[in-house]
Amino acid sequence: MNKNDARNSLKQALVDVRSAYRLLYAYHKRIRGIIEIIEGGLGEELKFWEWSPKRWNKPSRKLTSNNWTWDCFPFHSYSIWYSQTGGNEKPKKGDILLHLVIDTDSGFPDIMSSDVDPIDSKNFVSVSCDGSISKLTVNLVRCEIDGNEKTWDSEDYDSDDWLNYPILQSHGFNLYTKMFDLCTLYDAKQVHKELDPLVNIINHKQNCTYDEIAAALRKFFVI
Repeated sequence: MNKNDARNSLKQALVDVRSAYRLLYAYHKRIRGIIEIIEGGLGEELKFWEWSPKRWNKPSRKLTSNNWTWDCFPFHSYSIWYSQTGGNEKPKKGDILLHLVIDTDSGFPDIMSSDVDPIDSKNFVSVSCDGSISKLTVNLVRCEIDGNEKTWDSEDYDSDDWLNYPILQSHGFNLYTKMFDLCTLYDAKQVHKELDPLVNIINHKQNCTYDEIAAALRKFFVI
């Protein structure tokens, strides 16, 4: 490739980059809309606790040799937590933690078990095949015992290991989880239809018995 061809190729690539960032803006605006609908319905029962990228570090003040390019994309896949008691307090029986996970590309390889190098995106699962979707996963963790010695932040929220149900159960927690393909949440009306039932359970739990809430959660999460 001569210099002119290389220059023109790069010029077109940068046009694509600018177009991609404008598309990403629209995407993240839609995701924020979904999250705001959920947050707007939570009332006083649950409060925002924290957020974190799912697979890599939060942005730092400077890039170093310890960073990799994926650190520039903290909202590619990330988690948001809402709790009643805060992260460093011991939950009481019936207390809940709501955990939302936005996963832009489920075709991203598992860093720990996949043979695919996460640095080489050309070898990822095709974005157009069944192995890759954009999804919202709703996890709800409920404390099932009094006198629990575990705090919400005693788990390692930087990994998926804390969602290992047997471990949670042994600590006195129950895990409920449900996944939504983002293409099914195509407008505000559909978001309300799919998620308002859970928001209503959370908001009315003080007016229901412990067993009534458990039954309602099993129904929503189809257990």
